[in-house]
Amino acid sequence: MPFIMVKYGFKKYLELKQPVLCYIHPWEFNKDQPRRKINLKQMLLQLPMTYSTEKRLKYLLSKYNFVSIKDYLGL
Repeated sequence: MPFIMVKYGFKKYLELKQPVLCYIHPWEFNKDQPRRKINLKQMLLQLPMTYSTEKRLKYLLSKYNFVSIKDYLGL
């Protein structure tokens, strides 16, 4: 998903005082992952993420407060 949409989503949910759930696939951090046979569309959508995920996550962590789901639910 384009990062501008992620930032917009965070902003809107926070305006509504709603929690935001953020999930990142582990493979999105692996720049050295083996190449898979995927079509061009998938490749163009996925490849850039492996080079920007860490930077994007660091931005979100610096801008927002995060807690685990367990802590949010008070378990």
